[in-house]
Amino acid sequence: MGRPHALSDPADLERVRRWRCLDGLSCREIGARIGVSYQTVYRRCRIEGWTLPDGTTRRRTTKWQPKRLAQLRLLHESGLKRAKIAQVMGVDPTTVTRGLRLLGLAPKLTEWTDRERDLVACLRAKGWSAERIANRLKRTYHSVKVHMAMVDDRAGVVRKAAPEAKPAPQPKRQAPPVQRIGGIDAMIVRRARFLAGKGWKLPDVARQVRVEPKVLEAALREFARREREEAMA
Repeated sequence: MGRPHALSDPADLERVRRWRCLDGLSCREIGARIGVSYQTVYRRCRIEGWTLPDGTTRRRTTKWQPKRLAQLRLLHESGLKRAKIAQVMGVDPTTVTRGLRLLGLAPKLTEWTDRERDLVACLRAKGWSAERIANRLKRTYHSVKVHMAMVDDRAGVVRKAAPEAKPAPQPKRQAPPVQRIGGIDAMIVRRARFLAGKGWKLPDVARQVRVEPKVLEAALREFARREREEAMA
């Protein structure tokens, strides 16, 4: 039997309806709780016509209401890692990080200082990779790549070299023409002739070489005729 369609269980559907329509959870949070993708939850909600309590299909306010922020603080103070907190609360780790920043329990994103920009330029000149610079500065890889591009622009560095002229393609060697007997490759006909000489019946030979019996029979007759002509010449 095939795999059952996701969210086909009535109990799961009832939980999705309650979490979506009454509790106002996002599709991503519901998917994390049930163990399916948020796209599956979103499609099912659209089919059933389930919306958020305010009648909309997308939450436009913060995901962290005071009650959930208090729960997040307790889980964080208990020593759980962010991935485990995300699993318990039914959200993704990035959402947990945003909540911890709201509580002041995680460092907020700060602006780049001139010293950091100069350090990026210095390390870039030394040949450091973006990943290594990001680990050194405790910054994200993407932000370091952006600043490296700015450094290159100021220095006039061409990041993408012009493509080199490719040599003219050499003409391909022409394969020798395939010899055919009765419209079939001569190698296949010779193999069929060999099997027939071993005592194989025509249907078995045709099945072995994957050729229709009538076509193979005509090819074998043509092959025998050519052999006779060569012998008489």
